[in-house]
Amino acid sequence: MVSIELNKPVEQQFQDLASLRAGLIEAQTVVITNQPDIHHTAAITKGERTGKDEEVGKAWDALHQEPESGRIFSWKGGGGFEVSLAFGESLKVTGHVKGIDANVVEFVHDRVTKALASAA
Repeated sequence: MVSIELNKPVEQQFQDLASLRAGLIEAQTVVITNQPDIHHTAAITKGERTGKDEEVGKAWDALHQEPESGRIFSWKGGGGFEVSLAFGESLKVTGHVKGIDANVVEFVHDRVTKALASAA
């Protein structure tokens, strides 16, 4: 049987860094809650400096200044599932939720999209 990967795009514009941070933290919380045993990495950057951690909030705080960009990546080995969210100076989050289990992808995509929209 052939597995088909579903790839659902994510896009949300934010007006300020505070709401962007809140949206990314909430989106990551949704993924953690709905996908146990998932791995996470967050890299929040300004110029040559990068704050890194498993958690968005801790990576953001580790930078010790306002970021220019960032990437939050969550994945599950062997399960064919990942969530990738990135932002730049325009404060627009883009990314995807993808995997081979359509029910999981649809559910997590819906929750991530709602989490980002509610913070925007």
